[in-house]
Amino acid sequence: MRRLREGITHAAVAAAVITGGLGASPGPAPNPRPPGRKNVSQSLRTIRLLVAAFLAAVTSISAIAVTTSVAATEPPKHGQSASSPMELARPRTTITRPTASTVTASTAVAPPACAAGAPATQFNGQSYCAGYIIGVKTNVYGSGARIVLRNVNAVQVNGTSVVIQGGPSCLQDPAKSPVYCGSTIPTLTVSFAGSTAVPSYGAIIDLYGVTGPSSISPKGYVVKGFCDPDFGC
Repeated sequence: MRRLREGITHAAVAAAVITGGLGASPGPAPNPRPPGRKNVSQSLRTIRLLVAAFLAAVTSISAIAVTTSVAATEPPKHGQSASSPMELARPRTTITRPTASTVTASTAVAPPACAAGAPATQFNGQSYCAGYIIGVKTNVYGSGARIVLRNVNAVQVNGTSVVIQGGPSCLQDPAKSPVYCGSTIPTLTVSFAGSTAVPSYGAIIDLYGVTGPSSISPKGYVVKGFCDPDFGC
């Protein structure tokens, strides 16, 4: 600012000198003789000096203005106040980070709808509906149904092939009148190939499996007791 005031002062003085030199009072009466070459040269030299001084003052003012403008765009130095003009002139960038969202997938599987509204039974994390050997043999449950055959008797065991037996002899339709089923108890041959355990002869079990065409693939069983097929329970 001090240099700016000095430049303005120099320019004002130069302008005053030029104006005073050009518009000064005539003073004493001039010599009636025409001015000589010496006087003309001195006047021209004086004018050149005044013009040079004026141009120097203007150049100095322009240089000060440019320096001030550049300094205003420079970043603030260490220790400079955040409220200074230089700090206010700096552009500020605001970065908005996206908010992470969490998606929760539901893995719950609805239990199957069992016949007559009977509740499903849980076994190894799966739901099974109660069924009968006669229903498996006649494809009442279709294929892919998870069925538990309760209290069936292992009447024959040949390696991994087991014949199970259990009633009823026929399925009763609750919407119809009861029918006579006869005295023969149905049997079903089940393959336990690939299973870690095979029921023993005479074991009474709850057999859990998945149905196929007139068959069932065992998924496990629970021993409930023992009944000798030949001598009875």
